[in-house]
Parts: sequence; C-alpha cells; structure tokens
Amino acid sequence: MKTLERRIRALEQKQHSNQPGIVIIYPGDPVPEGARHVIIDDIPRQGYAGTPQGD
Repeated sequence: MKTLERRIRALEQKQHSNQPGIVIIYPGDPVPEGARHVIIDDIPRQGYAGTPQGD
C-alpha cells in the first residue's frame, strides 16, 4: 500500500509541472489544459480505512 501512496503523491506533484501528463482532479474541477490523462478522484474523504483524512 505504501508504494501506491508514493505513486499517487508523485502524480500529484507532477500535476503542478508545466506539462501535466497525468492529472488527478476532483469532481467538478476544470481539466487543466494539456492534460493527456485525467484521473477523477471521487472517493469520499472519509469512511474508508487507510484513506488519509483532511487535506
């Protein structure tokens, strides 16, 4: 599970670069221009074991 968390963190950091390749957005967010792959994160922030709270 730690590896997956690290990958997600790396993807989230990458989305702030000038050329986003994979972008994680939340429902209702605009899709950044130039994004090739978009992951829509619709997992509720609470109620799932192992899901980080907040942020």
